Order: sequence, then C-alpha cells, then structure tokens
Amino acid sequence: MSLVSNAIVAAYKAARSVNAATITITRPRTGEAVSLSAVPGSTSHVVETDGMIVNEIRSRDFLVLTSEFVLGGSQVTPERGDVITSGGKAFKALAASGEQHWRYTDQTETVIRIFTKEA
Repeated sequence: MSLVSNAIVAAYKAARSVNAATITITRPRTGEAVSLSAVPGSTSHVVETDGMIVNEIRSRDFLVLTSEFVLGGSQVTPERGDVITSGGKAFKALAASGEQHWRYTDQTETVIRIFTKEA
C-alpha cells in the first residue's frame, strides 16, 4: 500500500470508529453475501425532468473499504441491485436517473461509496 492509501485507510477507520454501521451486502443473482462495517452517508442528486423541472433526490450511501468487499474469495465492486441491509432496513444499490450506482472516493481506489435507494 502507498503512503496515500495508508493515510486514506487511517482516516476512513477513524470515521468508522465514530459513525459505524454494520451492513450486509447480498448479491441477489448469486445469493452470496458479505457483512462488513461501513460509514453511512447521503448524497444529493439533481435530476432534470422534461428539460425544465429539477428534482433533488437524496440517496442513502454507504462507504466501505475496497479491500473488505470480498465475495467468493475475490475482491469485487457493487452491482446494480445488490441489496444492503442496515439497521433493519433494506436498500438497493441504485442511483438517480441512470447514474453510476457506486464510485471510488479517492484516486487510490481505497474506499467505495455505494449509492442506494430504500427497498
């Protein structure tokens, strides 16, 4: 790991120690699941409808370490429709108006932000 990656992991773990949520990510297509700690968040998405109406949609986000997102022994990235359960609620990995449903939060691809909608 690079010095930058180490710093990002340390900052992420510090945030997680204060505001952690245990989540389970299930891949409906295969039934595989992984439980891990995440930092919950939210993002505002601006969606234009009919070229003039703008809606602001807030998504529930979960930030996870890339290295901890492992299914079937392999490090993976989120698939659209993955189900995330947290605090007794279910969320689907989806983003507003066809946008990407996840992204790396840093240049070293150490942390993934998963955008979700409550299922």
